[in-house]
Amino acid sequence: MIKVVEIKVVRQDSDESYETVAYEVAADGAVIGYATILVDSAYAYLERIDIDAEHQGKGYGTAAIKALSGAYGSIVAAPDNEGSQRLFERLGSDVSDKYWMIDQGYGVFEV
Repeated sequence: MIKVVEIKVVRQDSDESYETVAYEVAADGAVIGYATILVDSAYAYLERIDIDAEHQGKGYGTAAIKALSGAYGSIVAAPDNEGSQRLFERLGSDVSDKYWMIDQGYGVFEV
């Protein structure tokens, strides 16, 4: 079953080198998580995504990542644990060679 989520910008800040965009992740009208994207001239980087514990493992995180990727054309993520690594291996392609400088030990993926 495909999960439908809505992403909504809740905050935008700019720095000299990048923009930070914070999103609410909602399903069935209720906020179930948050995500933060850092955007510069080269790529959009998924800094963090958090889905509430009671909604984890149900496809909402996957749906949110796909929605965010669609909003930017693609996103880059550097997982920091094995569970996240498995998720991004399933969703994207390994671009660790290109973005080695942001690798946190579990690869870098483009979705």
